[in-house]
Amino acid sequence: MRIDHFYDTMTESKLKNRKITIICSAGDPASQNIMKGLLSMYNWNQIDRKIDGFSKVFEHGNFRIVEIESHHIYQDGIDRKLISFGLDPLMIIFASRHSSRDGRKLLTAHISGNTAEAELGGRSREVAMAAPVAMRNILRSMRELSKEIDYDVSMESTHHGPTDICTPSLYAEIGSTSIQWTDPVAGRIVASSILSLDNPLQEEVPVAIGFGGGHYSARQSMLIFNADIAFGHSFPNYQLSGMDAEIIQHAIERTDPDFAYFDRKAMPSEERSRIEKIINQLGLEVIRESEIQQIKGISWSTYSEIRSTVNRIYPGATPVISRCLQEFLSSSKCTCNTSIRSTELSRDLIQEVDSVDRNCLKDFFEEYPLIYAEKTDGTLANRIFSIQGDGILQDAAGKYIDKCIQILKKHYEIEYNFDDNILYIKKNRFSPQLAREQGVSPGPMFGKLANGQNVRINGKTIKPEMVYQSYKKEIKL
Repeated sequence: MRIDHFYDTMTESKLKNRKITIICSAGDPASQNIMKGLLSMYNWNQIDRKIDGFSKVFEHGNFRIVEIESHHIYQDGIDRKLISFGLDPLMIIFASRHSSRDGRKLLTAHISGNTAEAELGGRSREVAMAAPVAMRNILRSMRELSKEIDYDVSMESTHHGPTDICTPSLYAEIGSTSIQWTDPVAGRIVASSILSLDNPLQEEVPVAIGFGGGHYSARQSMLIFNADIAFGHSFPNYQLSGMDAEIIQHAIERTDPDFAYFDRKAMPSEERSRIEKIINQLGLEVIRESEIQQIKGISWSTYSEIRSTVNRIYPGATPVISRCLQEFLSSSKCTCNTSIRSTELSRDLIQEVDSVDRNCLKDFFEEYPLIYAEKTDGTLANRIFSIQGDGILQDAAGKYIDKCIQILKKHYEIEYNFDDNILYIKKNRFSPQLAREQGVSPGPMFGKLANGQNVRINGKTIKPEMVYQSYKKEIKL
């Protein structure tokens, strides 16, 4: 079970006792600002009994606010302490501040953990239990609510304590200086974003563990905002060199990801290769950004089945879900409960059209509820796939031939033998023999003529059409 899809298996009685617990620090001005925003939004019930280490406790619905006297980063074991006092946490959110010398107006969220020595709370080489979907929803809410003000919103990479927490947790922060920490508008935005988790129907999205990039995880943040994906632990470039199989496995266990994501352009190539090898050995795949964009509006189980089917036939190929099929899946929230069908197209025909007008061919595929594939060399595979039965494939395959002929007519003279179902394409190609007869010697001039350029020999201009031969290419349809 995904750790932050906690509502799915909870009984009503258990839900009443276990609450989303927001930890606010008395000594943190940003935390107090967020707490003030929280208290202004509901009529909270304050618990009167005194609890050691907790200044104040408030409850409302699925939420609980716990004010602590010390700093957040030193709260190892706080979930066990809360349980001991009958304040069972369903999830822990640390309302805190983000510090930065650049003074950016910034709202952030992240998971806590140490990949090396513990310098700011927590324990060495330990990471906290992640709450990926909740963090995604908080970040998206922050971004939506901050559109009218000049605050940036970003996920941060995994850092600092606490780490010894078995309850899903995350930080929600205001940055970067005392001016922003005490800004009431920022406080209310973070408070509202936390309270947006009140909807018990947590959205089902695939979860990734991230590697690469800077501390502010720019590519990962972009995917959170623009694709259907959540991130648990995410590790920037400056942490990668010290990460081995042990800490990576620990982070996977505390994220429960569907796959791993690399910020490939930012990662050093040697680290990318090393970590990918470890991840594959641990049974996890690395999914590229182009594929993550394909998942939008589609369940992970559906995409995973599509991907596995395509890769059995074309190892390493990227499945492309057409715009038409994506709209259908997104609107119906369809899951893949039937086998994926496919049909083979003429390899020669698709290669010929691919070479002269790939975009036009892709536009054709996009108008049908199909999956097609791009091979590792960038060319289109000669097979199309459907999850809606053979009728779609037969209709598309028939119209595909007509479309290919239309495309080729724009570039060549063609003939079609209906009885034998053969297409003939009249093409021209460079003839070394004709070039020699024109006095051209093999070498650079051959290359120029083959590329369609004129050359001069003894004051005579030799044009490409003078040294080209016509021939017919036969394509069986």
